[in-house]
Amino acid sequence: VIFGLMGLFRFTLSTGRRWVRYLSDSSYWLYLIHLPMVIVAQSWIRHGNLPAWLKFAGLTLGITLMALVTYQLFVRYTPIGTLLNGKRERPSPLPPAPVEPSRTGRRRASNAASEPQAPTHL
Repeated sequence: VIFGLMGLFRFTLSTGRRWVRYLSDSSYWLYLIHLPMVIVAQSWIRHGNLPAWLKFAGLTLGITLMALVTYQLFVRYTPIGTLLNGKRERPSPLPPAPVEPSRTGRRRASNAASEPQAPTHL
């Protein structure tokens, strides 16, 4: 069973996922910033008349989102981010595919991997 589960997870989780990489990159910042945020937020809501589970869920979700936003805005591509995680390059957008006329007179995006199309007017 153990080897079967290991094979299953290697098969299903072997590809990289961008959101997992993002969380991995942000984890050290989240670790550093979450405690001061939790202390401040708890002091704001401690006398509220909400159930404890709702306070906990709200703080957990709110602080996680705020920490991720601060990571993106103030850390990821800044000197702080370089200090914490090493240099990060902003991803460059993909250039648009060149458009070439097809044999039928309609314009289509070029694709180097596509095979030539047979003429449709035969």
